[in-house]
Amino acid sequence: MNKITLKIFLVVLLIGNMWFINGQCLPNGITFYNQETIDNFSTDYSGCSVIEGNVTIHDIFGDITNLNGLSQIVEIQGGLVINSSHQLIDLTGLDNLNILGEGLYISENNNLVNLHGLENLNSVGNLSIRNNDNLTNISNLNIMQINDAISISYNDILSSLNGLENITSINYLLIDNNDSLTNLSGLDGLSIINSGFDILRNDGLIDLSGLDALVYTNYGVISENGSLLTLQGLESLTTINYFYIQLNDQLQDISGLSSLTEIIEFNGIEGRLMILENNMLLSLNGLEGLTAVHGELGIANNNQLSNIGGIRNVDAETITNLYINYNPNLSECAVLSVCDHLDIDLENTYINDNNIGCQTPQEVEAACALDTEENQIAKIKIYPNPTNGSFEISGLKDGTIEIIDSQGRTVKKMDLGERNYSISELTSGIYFVKITSENSSLTKQLIKI
Repeated sequence: MNKITLKIFLVVLLIGNMWFINGQCLPNGITFYNQETIDNFSTDYSGCSVIEGNVTIHDIFGDITNLNGLSQIVEIQGGLVINSSHQLIDLTGLDNLNILGEGLYISENNNLVNLHGLENLNSVGNLSIRNNDNLTNISNLNIMQINDAISISYNDILSSLNGLENITSINYLLIDNNDSLTNLSGLDGLSIINSGFDILRNDGLIDLSGLDALVYTNYGVISENGSLLTLQGLESLTTINYFYIQLNDQLQDISGLSSLTEIIEFNGIEGRLMILENNMLLSLNGLEGLTAVHGELGIANNNQLSNIGGIRNVDAETITNLYINYNPNLSECAVLSVCDHLDIDLENTYINDNNIGCQTPQEVEAACALDTEENQIAKIKIYPNPTNGSFEISGLKDGTIEIIDSQGRTVKKMDLGERNYSISELTSGIYFVKITSENSSLTKQLIKI
């Protein structure tokens, strides 16, 4: 070896050693196919604690039983995939891993019971946990930040989402086909989902408690959750762009939407609220605070639905298309929002195949012409709104008033008949004024400044 060649060799060797001294290595990532490559990692890559590329653990020989050989890794700048490693029971060996630049993907590990070993993982890009047949919990996670999405699906005996309590904001949430989940406890800190959420086909899901902090999301789909009884858990949600509630065979109660005030238009996409094929849903009670749709409103194929009074406070001018179809027990559709929409946009009002009284727009128009007490009470006005302490009510003299806070608690009761009504002792915020006459009631939003 001549002197020039020797110098080049020494420089290359020095640079290589500097990479390991700095702890960084493997810009193209690494894949572990068997236990031997894991056990030899600390020898083959001494000093390598920050992997620049992706790490994949994919057991093609069926002998990966532990990840202890990876204990020196503190950061993976790419993603971590743990796939088809059927002998793993937990993830012990990754105990020093703190940061994942991209995603954590854990899938099809048939004997994985928990995520022990990831207690120190602080930040990831995406979190995807899918098709782990024996995974019972993810409580070992202590992640503080997820930059993009959470996707948890097809984990048959996963019974809790505890472990995600620190997450406050993500772009997207998918909870799909986790049959042992009864609620969404564990997502209790999540207040913003920038894009939207899909909650699909979770046969054991009874309610949505765990999403109680959720204030904003762009869209939501709640579909085919066979045991879902109520939308409890969505009480903080105030606005959304489009919202599908469909094919939930046991859903009986949507009062969890009591704070929903507006279906908004977003980036040129009109709003949409669709309540479809929920066979046990009896009424739309809980939507009384909804005042605007800014797009389409659809109520269809709900076999037991007999009362749509919950939508009466929606401003008909904000509805572009109104669909009330194939609700065989629905005979009374003459609520104020429907009557007004028939007056201003009959062409885009589609009413058919409900019960007698609500089978055609003409039947509903005839009922609207009777000017029922419900429609009279719905014409009540509250002003000024916002108020700095007192307000007046026009259009009704007899009845009762309840002031309800954003948590659904009644904080004050009054009788109608006064010139004005004071809430000066209440703190600033959003309240709901429930006005009840002899046979009807309505709820309107009131802002205290």
